[in-house]
Amino acid sequence: ATPDWIQKNLNRQVDPAIQHHLLQFARDNDLYDGLTFTITLAQSVSLSLIGQMGPNTDNILEDVISNANIFFIFDAIAQIICDGSLGQHFKSGENIFNFWVTFLTTLGLVLRLLGLSPDATAVLRGAAIFRLLRMCKFSFLKPIWLMLVKAAG
Repeated sequence: ATPDWIQKNLNRQVDPAIQHHLLQFARDNDLYDGLTFTITLAQSVSLSLIGQMGPNTDNILEDVISNANIFFIFDAIAQIICDGSLGQHFKSGENIFNFWVTFLTTLGLVLRLLGLSPDATAVLRGAAIFRLLRMCKFSFLKPIWLMLVKAAG
């Protein structure tokens, strides 16, 4: 049985005014979808190029990856607010998938900031490649995305 305070907090509703404004910005907004698509692509390309072009370029690529992670943390928070509550947010397979990818990549970023080497956090940071699957929802590959979401939920 779930303790009452957990159940209460999972279903705590977000302020409707904040939710309304964020819905206009982060949902059904082609510009936001394009930004998400571009950042996903930049992060994935950066992950694939690290170690290939020299230390100066690697530093720039690390910055791209870190900044993309920060964007996706914001995106996760924005999507929770748009859904109205944590409980409502995690009813969707897509949101569960995005949460795990964001959690793993953020954990990799935090461990890196705590001094672990890039090699030690490579698998966690590399989980960002799974965001490429999210890009399927923007293209002719949408049926594949819908199957993944159904499997996750």
